[in-house]
Amino acid sequence: MPQIKADRRFLPAELLPPVLLCSALVLACSGGPFDLLGRTADEPKVVSPAVDSLGREGKVLVSWAPEAAADGYRLYRDSLPDGSGRLLVYEGSSTAVADAVPAMDTLFYYRLAKIRGSREFGPSDPVPGVASSVARDSQMNDERSSATPVNYVTQATIFYYRDAWGNEIEDRDWYLMQVPPRSFVTVAVTNLSNTDLGELYFQVENQTAQLLSTTGGERKLFNFDLEARPVYFQIYVAKDAFVGELSAPGGKIAAYQIEYRQTNAI
Repeated sequence: MPQIKADRRFLPAELLPPVLLCSALVLACSGGPFDLLGRTADEPKVVSPAVDSLGREGKVLVSWAPEAAADGYRLYRDSLPDGSGRLLVYEGSSTAVADAVPAMDTLFYYRLAKIRGSREFGPSDPVPGVASSVARDSQMNDERSSATPVNYVTQATIFYYRDAWGNEIEDRDWYLMQVPPRSFVTVAVTNLSNTDLGELYFQVENQTAQLLSTTGGERKLFNFDLEARPVYFQIYVAKDAFVGELSAPGGKIAAYQIEYRQTNAI
């Protein structure tokens, strides 16, 4: 009678060696051992968070990118840039926090740490943030390339803050005005807040900056060319005047308005 050999591929599970059975179950139920933990084999990378100052009244908006290697996140706030007095303000799996700061118009510093098991990775380098009772405008015109066109009336905010260590958060607003050939356009700047506009500069590109008066004032934008062209200008803070004392910590946010008045031939 011929001898019959059993095919081990089809042996009952109870006859398989225990180690082989466990390995088979792991590989069959997941993409690998790290998938069972919901994370990768790599350690979390320590990166600083993105901090949005003055985007919401009374709050600093802090966010960061999710990372598969982390089980969770910790966000610390500190009133000192060296991290000596940091306070845990959030722990969890979210990647965005609206932090209600304990003091308005004061610089705070945010550090992000990532959690993997019982280990903490970080915290990161600090990023300054500030909140006020007034939210900033939505215009992203800090650079010449993103200058805001002035058509009729534009309302905006300007801000500047610094701490005792020289760290700064500064706003600088760029605008452009289309000026006809051989003409000048008059624009007016008006104070909309309780601060003095004597603390702000008005500067046409490639020209000397002019300090605005307390109430604002009119400025002329010239075009001596034979073709129409855009004239760029910016409004920014006279730092020590804005804070109120030379090299002192402090700062604030102010509201103003830019308005087109008229066009005249040269």
